[in-house]
Amino acid sequence: MSETAPVPALVLVDVDGVIRALGDTVADLEHWPAESWQRNRVAIRWAGFTVTVTHSTAVIDRLRRIEAMPHTAMTWCTSWRNDAAASLAPVIGLGEDWPIVGHDLPEELQWTGWWKAARVYEATRTHKRVVWVDDDAARWVEKMRAAELGEWLNWLDERVLIISPDRRRGLTSEHLDAIENFLAPGASEVTE
Repeated sequence: MSETAPVPALVLVDVDGVIRALGDTVADLEHWPAESWQRNRVAIRWAGFTVTVTHSTAVIDRLRRIEAMPHTAMTWCTSWRNDAAASLAPVIGLGEDWPIVGHDLPEELQWTGWWKAARVYEATRTHKRVVWVDDDAARWVEKMRAAELGEWLNWLDERVLIISPDRRRGLTSEHLDAIENFLAPGASEVTE
């Protein structure tokens, strides 16, 4: 019996600063219709506290559309751990069945310096296209380059799209358009 081949495209999604906008002014939330914004209290059980989650239903709708794209899988890549699927997903109506990546940093991937980067690197080994959606991803790349470790970033090639929103605003329509365009049939050889 043969193993099932992985889905050609994988989208790794963070929560804070991505789905959960962390802004505290009206201007931080003007990029989506006012009526789309919701605030809910959500427990982060593993950490033992509850946070207010400010999210736009417009973002959730667009992520659903991305999730429905052919040959695409979604996964949580967040410090929320299992609470992304268990606590947050039922509140926002998305991601309850998404897998959650591990938080370990294996010895052979210590060079990444960050468990999230290690998970994205691993995804590039098994998927033809990878989208990394994390408000800290661009800063990580900058730090690697500033430390003159840029040669370790060769795996961040045309197969990888990094979306790194302003944490106060979270995902914008432009970010979601970029993801859809990157994963669209014909944009790459994702289906092979």
